[in-house]
Amino acid sequence: MTENNWDVYFLNKMLAHQQGKKTWVILSGTNHDLMNEAVEKPGYKANLAAIDAMMAGKDVTYVNLEGVLPGDDFSDHTHMTPEGNANLADVLWPYIKP
Repeated sequence: MTENNWDVYFLNKMLAHQQGKKTWVILSGTNHDLMNEAVEKPGYKANLAAIDAMMAGKDVTYVNLEGVLPGDDFSDHTHMTPEGNANLADVLWPYIKP
């Protein structure tokens, strides 16, 4: 994961801008029921591991939601149903409760 990747480049720019502020980075999950073939590929898993490793070195709250929410919480491959959003709130609450 280098700045030759535009996503990494812009993430680093945003984090530099946020320096000294409480910042969250949330990796949204994927509907594993719908995308099972894709999420089981070694390259997909390697990319997730690389993202986790990159984020471990950042001064942010990083939440990886990959594989956390069940397929029924999604209306498609990535967008959540109203119930899914309620479950997402429950997952995120421990990170924000006072």
